[in-house]
Amino acid sequence: MELADRVKALRQALGWSKVKLAKKSGIPPSTISRIESGKIAQPKMGQLCKLADGFGITVDHLLGR
Repeated sequence: MELADRVKALRQALGWSKVKLAKKSGIPPSTISRIESGKIAQPKMGQLCKLADGFGITVDHLLGR
């Protein structure tokens, strides 16, 4: 599973909108949309850390490791 699919699946499993994930992670909703669509295929480490923190998981889990 690609990162884009993983982020979207995690968000949907929690029942969160992109706006809620944005508030939890500190990443703008537009950036979350670009990550989920694959337009940002390799987010910066800071973005990965913020996403993982927003979800309450590790970066390794977010990356599927």
